[in-house]
Amino acid sequence: NLTLFSGMFINYLKHIEEWNDNTSFYEFGNSKKTSSVTEQNLNAVEQQVFISTPQKDHNIKIITNSGYLWDTTQKEAIEKGNLIHNIMSQIKTKIDVDITLNNFLTSGIINTLQLDELRGVVFNIVEHSQLSSYFSSENIIYNEKDIITKQGFALRPDRLVISKNNEVVIIDYKTGNPDSKHALQLESYSNALLDMNFIVAKKILIYVNDTLEIKEV
Repeated sequence: NLTLFSGMFINYLKHIEEWNDNTSFYEFGNSKKTSSVTEQNLNAVEQQVFISTPQKDHNIKIITNSGYLWDTTQKEAIEKGNLIHNIMSQIKTKIDVDITLNNFLTSGIINTLQLDELRGVVFNIVEHSQLSSYFSSENIIYNEKDIITKQGFALRPDRLVISKNNEVVIIDYKTGNPDSKHALQLESYSNALLDMNFIVAKKILIYVNDTLEIKEV
């Protein structure tokens, strides 16, 4: 029966004229291994001496991040604004503040001196009496999320706070002096959200300078 393994084996044994009804064990071939392992000679150089020179002897100073060097007044203002903007993009509620700041510190983006100053600025924002409700976990928060307009343009508000009744508060962070362009920017965000059937409750500009200025437009 060639549909069974036993039938296939019997058929093969008969074919080579080795089949015997009284034999139950058959052995063929040589079990000795014929292949051999070829040894390869590798020309490796073993390091005998290691030299280590302290960093200070090279007169090298490692900075936290080339984009965040606070060495001039104007540059400090610009870079501080960028830092705060980047930090706030990672914060949805108050509980995120310390986590985010520590991530920036361990990533080398800021140093310990900047950490203390930035922590004060950020908490001034999230705990401000006019703003604290917009950092509540009861809301849906979108930080730095693109909105595609009907015309195909991409807009990116700093922060959208959406309440349970579909009302939206638009928040943008700015540094420097107030500018009419900032209000127009928020207006463009508002128009796009209205087209999406949201109710725009407020449009808020937060100016982060030596003091915190909140402007509703």
